[in-house]
Amino acid sequence: MNLILAAQLGAACFVAVEPAAAQPTSVYRLDVRRDWGLSLAGAGLLFAGLAVQSNQRPLTQAEIDALDRNDVNSFDRSATEQWSTGADLASDVLMATLLVSPVALTITETGAGNGLMLGLMYAETVLLQNGVVQLLKGVTNRTRPFGYND
Repeated sequence: MNLILAAQLGAACFVAVEPAAAQPTSVYRLDVRRDWGLSLAGAGLLFAGLAVQSNQRPLTQAEIDALDRNDVNSFDRSATEQWSTGADLASDVLMATLLVSPVALTITETGAGNGLMLGLMYAETVLLQNGVVQLLKGVTNRTRPFGYND
């Protein structure tokens, strides 16, 4: 145990006195093939999810009235009958804030001058994330817990 600790401390000291390597002008690199691939994959997932969802029909009022919260799996049951306008507003504000928050990265030392690259990375991320979410919503076709609210 002491030998391992001594080796770790020795390695830390060696790394600490090693001269710093020259930093590249930007930590971000554009790889056209990779970035086009990610963008197209995200767009494909998004359009596939929206296409699947377009074939779903909304519940009728009679179907909504017939919903029984006891039929909901135990994982989601606690979320039924929990509608709150305050929580709905807080959720919307938080979502909008998080959606625009990456703009703050452009004012950091690392992000300065990399706005276009950061924007591209963010767009790829949003496309992929929304694509997966919309596709899963479309293929699972389940009634969300808020459908059980009065």
